[in-house]
Amino acid sequence: MPLTPFHFGPALLLALLIYPAGSIAAFALASVAPDAEHVIHLARGEPFYHTILHNVPGAIISAAIIAAAVWNLRAPLMRIQSAIHLPQKYTPKGVAASALIGSLSHILLDAILYPEMPILWPFKGNPLLGILPSEHVYALCATTFPVVIFLYAYRVITRR
Repeated sequence: MPLTPFHFGPALLLALLIYPAGSIAAFALASVAPDAEHVIHLARGEPFYHTILHNVPGAIISAAIIAAAVWNLRAPLMRIQSAIHLPQKYTPKGVAASALIGSLSHILLDAILYPEMPILWPFKGNPLLGILPSEHVYALCATTFPVVIFLYAYRVITRR
C-alpha cells in the first residue's frame, strides 16, 4: 500500500484500544514511516519497491528513529492531544513500544500483499505472502478507520 493512509486505521485502532498507555503519536507516525522509502523511489523516478524499511531490521530502525523524535517532541504532542481530548502521559517504554508496534504492523500488512518483501532480511523470501486474500487486508485497513472515529467520539463523549 504505497503512499496511502490505509495504515493509519489499524495502528490508531491499536493505539485507542490500549489508550492511555503507549503513544498515539508514535503509533500513527511509525505506521506510515516505512513508506518514506517510496517517496525516495518516486523522487528518483524509480518503481515502487519495498526495500530497507519494509523488513524487520528496517522496521526496528525506523521505530527507534520515530520513538526518539516523538520523545523529543512530547511536550507539544501532549498539548495537541489534550486539545483533541486525548490527553496522554508519555513514558520512554510506551513511546518505544508504540513506535515498534506501529512500524511492525505496517510491514506485517504489506508482507501479506507484496512478494518482493524479504521481511526477515537478510534471509530471502516472504513467508507471509498470501496468508490472507488481498481484499481482506484492504477491507481491514478501510474498515478500521471508521471504527477509530467511533472509538474516538465515544471516548470524548464519555470523558465529559
